[in-house]
Amino acid sequence: MKKWATTAAVFVLAALFFARLHSASGGPTDRDAFYHARAAATLTERGFSRSFPWTKASVWAERYCDKEFLYHVALAPFAQGEEPLIGVILLSTLLSAAVFAAFHLLLRAEGTPAPWAFTLLLAGAAGPFLLRVSYVRPHVAAILVVLGAWRPLMRGDGRWLAGLGFLLSWTYSFPLILPALALVYALGRAAAGEPFAWRPVAAAAGGVFAGLVVHPYSPNSLDSLATYLQVVRIAALERSLAAVEVGRELAPY
Repeated sequence: MKKWATTAAVFVLAALFFARLHSASGGPTDRDAFYHARAAATLTERGFSRSFPWTKASVWAERYCDKEFLYHVALAPFAQGEEPLIGVILLSTLLSAAVFAAFHLLLRAEGTPAPWAFTLLLAGAAGPFLLRVSYVRPHVAAILVVLGAWRPLMRGDGRWLAGLGFLLSWTYSFPLILPALALVYALGRAAAGEPFAWRPVAAAAGGVFAGLVVHPYSPNSLDSLATYLQVVRIAALERSLAAVEVGRELAPY
């Protein structure tokens, strides 16, 4: 009970902090919150619609893919009434707090001395980090998935990594982050003289690809995979921050 009490205290304190942050700003701390709140409400009203006619000049108008499908499913019960943003901010506050609670749990599970101290260190890492964790965006849910993948990654548990990759592909717009992190981890171990752990990388990548193939919005979900790679190419070769910021879905507009 004492161990769980510490994690619960981390969650409560973080929730109070993010609630205060939203209260001080008078609403969401990011502009994407309005889209996610309306998308969650629209999911309840329209179901799996493959068109998003409100974006007339975008490829979404005729070939829509909800790249954050499970995130919007989680938001949907809270996105009620004429102003769905209020309930969405509530759930988002809880998800933001869960990041710190999950981080504390991971440290404790790994036997890290004084996990509360390292959790406090994370909370004071940087203002931009705290701001982005407060956003009503699916990357907050993605952080939770990645934290959940850390122990299976260190243990080489391909089944869990494949399952979490599948889950991430239905939750976050850039699920390739999981196999990328697995690759970095494998390279780090290889640099330390250990064999290159290619199986966890393949499992994470296979889970992500399988999730995109059997996605509720498939085959449009595969179009979104091409979009991710296009954005990466533009960022790397053309160094266009504007293209990354806007995204290729809305770039024509």
